[in-house]
Amino acid sequence: MSVLFETSLGDIVIDLETELCPKTCENFLKLCKVYYYNLNAFFNVSKDFLAQVGDPTATGTGGESIWSLIASQGGKDAPRYFTPEFIPRLKHRQRGTVSMAVAPAVAEEHRGGCGSQFFITIGENIEYLDGKHAVFGHVVEGFETLDKLNDVFVDQDGRPLKDVRIRHVEILEDPFEDPPGLVIPDAPPTSPPDNSTRIAEDEDPLETLPEEEAEEIRRKKAAQASALTLEMVGDLPFANVRPPENVLFVCKLNPVTRDEDLELIFSRFGTIISCQVIRDKKTGDSLQYAFIEFDKREEAEQAPAAGGGAGLLVVKTLKPLGGTEGRHKHRSAAKTMGWYSTYLMTADESAKAAAAAHAGRIILRNDRGVQDHRGHDIATMTPPMRGAGVGAANGDRETITIEGVNLALLPI
Repeated sequence: MSVLFETSLGDIVIDLETELCPKTCENFLKLCKVYYYNLNAFFNVSKDFLAQVGDPTATGTGGESIWSLIASQGGKDAPRYFTPEFIPRLKHRQRGTVSMAVAPAVAEEHRGGCGSQFFITIGENIEYLDGKHAVFGHVVEGFETLDKLNDVFVDQDGRPLKDVRIRHVEILEDPFEDPPGLVIPDAPPTSPPDNSTRIAEDEDPLETLPEEEAEEIRRKKAAQASALTLEMVGDLPFANVRPPENVLFVCKLNPVTRDEDLELIFSRFGTIISCQVIRDKKTGDSLQYAFIEFDKREEAEQAPAAGGGAGLLVVKTLKPLGGTEGRHKHRSAAKTMGWYSTYLMTADESAKAAAAAHAGRIILRNDRGVQDHRGHDIATMTPPMRGAGVGAANGDRETITIEGVNLALLPI
C-alpha cells in the first residue's frame, strides 16, 4: 500500500505497514483522501535527523486525527488523538523511516497520542525514538528529494527559510473502507492553510531578471493560472490544451470586422480553409476575436510575422467616390462592399494614416503604399493587395487622391 507525495523539492513514495499498523495507516490514508496534507509546509527540519510535516498551522501544535476531524465537521466532540501503535520490530533505524509524531499528554483531560503530524527520518540509526513515536511506513522512492530536504537552510527553530510544501498527494492503494461521515472535498485547496511570510516555495530570491523578462514570466504564470481556472470550471478540457498549428488566433478585432474581411486580408498568405469571427450567441455582436484555419502550418506562422507586430489596416471609404478627373471611376465594387484598400502597417504608421484621414485627404499609391496630402510617406511596406479595393481596382493608375470624403481607418 503506497502513497505518492509531490513536494516542491521532488516526489516521495511511501510504502505503508497496513497489516502491522492498521489504525495508524487508516488515519493517514483518510487524511490524504480529504486533502488534509495538501500545501502543508515542512515546519521542522533537522539536518541528518528528521523532517516533520502534517500540521496545517505549521506551528507544531496543530493537527488532529481523521476521526476528530469528522466529528468536528459534524458538530460533535471526539478525542483529538488516537492511541499510538508501537510495533517492536518497526524501528527508526533506516533513513526514510516514516513515523507518526506522538503528542505528550497535557494534564488528565488532554491525553496524548497521534493526530496528523508525522516525520521522515533523514538520518540513520535514530533508534532512541523507538517507543516514543510510532513507525508506520518507509520511503521506497525519492531519496534524492530527502537529500535536498536535508540541505535546506533553516532558522533557529528549524523552519526552512524558503517554504518546502506538499503540493499534492496521490493515494496509490487504499484497503480501508471510508469511516462514516467522511466528506471528500470537490477539489484540493489552492492556498496554503498557514499564514507564512517566508520565501514562497516557487520563488527564487536570488534571481534577478531584466524587467521585460520578468514581466514575460509573470504573464506566463497568469496565463497558466487562467487556463487552470478554465479547466476547473469546464471551459477547457485540460489546462495545456493547444489549438492546431495551422490555426491562427486573431484578437482585438474591430467590432465591424466580418468573416469575409478577414478572409480577404489573410488570403494573401495561403489557402484559407475556414475563417470565423466569434460572436455573441444572443446578440450576434462580435466578441472581437477570430480563428483562421490555413491549409498549412507555415502559412499560419507567416501571417502574423508579416505584420511587423501591428497587424493589418483596412482603409475604407464609407460612400462612393466622385467621378471627376484624378479620382477613382470604378464604382461597381462600391455598391456592394464599399471601397477598401488593405495595407500592412506598424503602429506608428497607423497613427500617421489616421491623422491624414482625419484631415480629410489621403493618397493611396500602388507602388509606394500610403502618403499624406503633402506627399510624405505614411506606410511604405506592402502595397494594397490585388483585388482588395481602391488601389487594385485602378490598375491603370499609380496614384489615387481621395479628399473631401468620409474616410475610416479600420484595424482588423
